[in-house]
Amino acid sequence: IKDNLLYFAGSKKEGEPGALVAFDITNALSPTKVFDIDTGKGNLGMAVDSVGYIYAVSTENFFSGPSTLSIYDRLAPPVVTISAPTSLSTTAVTLNASVSNRLIFSDETGFEYGITTSYGNVASTTGVFGIGAFAQNLSSLTCATTYHYRAFATNYVGTATTSDATFTTDSCPTTPTVVLSSVSSLTTTSVILNASTTDDGAASSTDRGFHWGSTSSYGNVASTTGTFGVGAFSRSLSSLTCNTLYHYRAFATNYVGTATTSDATFTTSACPTVPTPTPSGGSSSGSSSRISPQVLATIFGTSTPVTTVSPGISPRALFTRNLTTGLSGNDVKNLQIYLNSKGFTVSLTGPGSKGSETTMFGALTRAALARFQKANNIYPSVGFFGPITRAFVARNP
Repeated sequence: IKDNLLYFAGSKKEGEPGALVAFDITNALSPTKVFDIDTGKGNLGMAVDSVGYIYAVSTENFFSGPSTLSIYDRLAPPVVTISAPTSLSTTAVTLNASVSNRLIFSDETGFEYGITTSYGNVASTTGVFGIGAFAQNLSSLTCATTYHYRAFATNYVGTATTSDATFTTDSCPTTPTVVLSSVSSLTTTSVILNASTTDDGAASSTDRGFHWGSTSSYGNVASTTGTFGVGAFSRSLSSLTCNTLYHYRAFATNYVGTATTSDATFTTSACPTVPTPTPSGGSSSGSSSRISPQVLATIFGTSTPVTTVSPGISPRALFTRNLTTGLSGNDVKNLQIYLNSKGFTVSLTGPGSKGSETTMFGALTRAALARFQKANNIYPSVGFFGPITRAFVARNP
């Protein structure tokens, strides 16, 4: 017994390997094993000098074999060596090290870490550890940050630490990078918008698509939710107005935020034209005209019966041209005034409302005109102000 350690050398029986064992008997009722060395031979005895070196005499044959004197170094703290960290990411890392000592078991291994050499955090494991590697997984770290760390191991004699080392977590995630592509499949009332995510910002997108509308305030969204990385995406728009300029931009959203492209525009294809009716008798001047139901069915793609205008009726000089979405002029304003006066309100408030009529033929004017046409059995009731509607207005000022 020396310094609260009980040393023991022995073998189970003759001819079998022996062992050198030491126990910490500070608590005599619950001794703790400090080391256990397999000598490979039967042990005859052992001694510990005042400095701490251990001397063991062993033999392969208790009765006739030669004996061997083995000297073991003094008990000392562990020898700890640090290794390169692994599994490094924006918020996590695995720290690695190893213990090498010939005699004493370690009872705690781990790492101190922090953003300075004062560390302030410990990740460790307690138990009974011999020679070998150990590791600790760290999480909830801050991205793009340099951390200091050192490994340590503790045994009966004391604690050993490595010198300071550092690692830097990966760059912080950013919003995606989105690039617009040209539109495709453009028609009078539809289009396909195209874009691509060229960099996901180290965080998958959860929503991507397009903002669109008749102004750069947009007001409409066409998007898809899910989990998206880098790549192209598209959205189809329909029910648009012919010959109309639209603004749009692409966007993609990840947990950091939303990235958008700059504003872009497209214009839907020109509206179908309605032939100017030829006055009866073939003259360019005359008082009446008629468009056959067959011609209108061809123009509008419908077989719906069409109300025709009887000969002898001319539109007012107030309306001398066809009007449709996208056109502007005083005749558009006069049309809005007419519709509002007949109870087919263009808008309840603001532009287009009674007393605030405008010169722009937009979606509200088209909708009010379509209601007027339907109520007066003017077909097709699509909000196109052509010869038939002009003639009706001329008869019903």
